[in-house]
Amino acid sequence: MTLVFDLDGTIIDSSSRHHILMKELLSDNGISTASDFADEYMKFKADGNSGKRYLTSVMELDEQTASSIQNEWIRRIEDESLLCFDELYPDALNTLNKIEDNIIFLTIRSNEEGLRNELKRLNIDNYPVVVLSHGMNKADALRKIDGDLTIVGDTEIDYQAALDVNADFYILNRGFRSKEYWDKRDVPSHDDLSELIK
Repeated sequence: MTLVFDLDGTIIDSSSRHHILMKELLSDNGISTASDFADEYMKFKADGNSGKRYLTSVMELDEQTASSIQNEWIRRIEDESLLCFDELYPDALNTLNKIEDNIIFLTIRSNEEGLRNELKRLNIDNYPVVVLSHGMNKADALRKIDGDLTIVGDTEIDYQAALDVNADFYILNRGFRSKEYWDKRDVPSHDDLSELIK
């Protein structure tokens, strides 16, 4: 059995850089945010909404301004200056150490060098990692891995990839999709990695 882990929202908590950058871009455009912005923004996204939709429906920005801010967010979200805000979930290292063998990281990132530096900083650079560009299909990468697979992830991309290759899945609701999101789709989800170890 090989465990294929997504990274962001699964092993790595990257929520801080997501809301820090959005708040900065809003400020650059003269738009102030409430004190609970971080929680509100991340909850909105965890319920399956895009950043642009947040800008148009919650912040009530016009389409052009929202598109401009979202495009800049996409361009900068993997800058080294933001990757430093990423940290491991509290149970990540213990889980990886207990499983130890037959682990592969499969992630979608634009900045592969930044990712590899990040994995080294987080002390999890000793596992094989497959880095896909945006727009690539995770299922295609999974088909190249021999043996029985369990996909561990937090978004519909991970879930659909598992279905596409007829693999087992372990879906988390602590990352970029909420428990409510998964419950609405009748997909069992987990708060942490504890059941995976069992």
